[in-house]
Amino acid sequence: RFWHQRGHWREGYTWLVRLLEQAPDGDGIEPATWAMAQAGAGWLAHYQNDHVRAEQALALAAAAYQRLGSGDGLVDVRNCQSLVAQSLGEHRRSVDHGNAALALARTLADPSLTAESLSGLSRATRELGDYPTAAHLAQEIVDLCPDSASRMRAGALLTQGDIARDLGDSAAVREHCTTGLA
Repeated sequence: RFWHQRGHWREGYTWLVRLLEQAPDGDGIEPATWAMAQAGAGWLAHYQNDHVRAEQALALAAAAYQRLGSGDGLVDVRNCQSLVAQSLGEHRRSVDHGNAALALARTLADPSLTAESLSGLSRATRELGDYPTAAHLAQEIVDLCPDSASRMRAGALLTQGDIARDLGDSAAVREHCTTGLA
C-alpha cells in the first residue's frame, strides 16, 4: 500500500520482486501473504505498463487466491487483469475479466468490491461501443453509492459523461460531468 499511495511504484515493485525471487513458489511464506505480494507486483507492474510481468504476477495471484478461497483477493486480481487487457486494447478480454470480477463481487455481497468491478466493466464495455450496457453499469454504481462525495459515484458520472460525448449529446455530457465533479 505504501508504494501505491505514495506513487513509488518502481521501488515497490523492485522490493516485491526481490522477495518473490527468494520464494518463487511461495515456500516459507504464508500463502495469503504470497498471494497479496503477487497481486501487488501485478498492480505495480500494470502502473508501469509492464504488461507481461503484470499478467504473470496476476495469474499467480489468481491461482493462489483460488486455492485459498479468497473471493475478495480474486475480485481485486480480476479487476486488475481487466485493466491490463484494456491497456493492451484487448477489450473483449477486459470485459471477460470484468464480468468474472463482478459476478464474484456480487456473490460476496460487498458493495465496495461490486462498485469497483462495475466501474472497470462499464469502462471496458464503453470501449467496445456497447453504450447501453456501459450506461446501465455506470448507473448501477450511482445507485449503489448515493453519497455525493463517493469517488466511485463521481467516476461513474464521468463515465456517463464519456458515453454521452461518444454519442454526441453535449447537454448530457455537461450534466453528468458537472454532477460528477460537484
